[in-house]
Amino acid sequence: LARRGGEHLVAHHVDAQGRVLRAAFEGRVHTRGILDDVAFLGRACLDLHELTLEPAWLERARDRAAHALAHYRRAQGDGFYSTADDADALIDRPESQHDGPIPSGLGVMLELLLRLDAAEHAPPEGRAVAEAILRRFTGAAAQPFGYASLLTAARHASPGAIHVTVRGPSPRDAKVQALAAEARAQRLRIPHALGLSFAADATAFVVVCRHQTCQPPLTEPEALAAELSG
Repeated sequence: LARRGGEHLVAHHVDAQGRVLRAAFEGRVHTRGILDDVAFLGRACLDLHELTLEPAWLERARDRAAHALAHYRRAQGDGFYSTADDADALIDRPESQHDGPIPSGLGVMLELLLRLDAAEHAPPEGRAVAEAILRRFTGAAAQPFGYASLLTAARHASPGAIHVTVRGPSPRDAKVQALAAEARAQRLRIPHALGLSFAADATAFVVVCRHQTCQPPLTEPEALAAELSG
């Protein structure tokens, strides 16, 4: 169901120029999306990559992040406007900073950039922009109810953040699936943010990285569990 929903959005709500369209009525898709739409679709694509291990979803997540950097980024490089630079002209371009009924576009986009960077798949300048956002909003912890999504995203930049790269001949390979399942299970048991991605290789194994320091490859789910819980 999640895959079908994602495929529908990518097929019908992203135009030939990569712009996200946020509304549909009687078969017609229209209205340029704001930052929230781009960020949420990008994060959904990345979540689908973690679930299915299909490389196409990782590419789609990267495409949404690249589009946001190209058209929504502040000139200072430390945030994003709600509207695109090639959308309808406004007297003032607002920013999406604070959480409301839904998380802010800024918080979700920051999470997307940091998770893509951990997967070594961020667009150029993605990491630099993410770090600039973190510096700009260093006081967010004093207002957790207004910046919950930003604080959640910041966990992916903490020294304890973990990224697991599952490598193998195919996302459907039995050993690849077993290793990925163990990584997902451990996510519920450890206190740190944990990202997951797939990359093609001749044999199935995983590489666990913490704060850009990676451990030797592991080939068994039990060894992965021990590494993540250690």
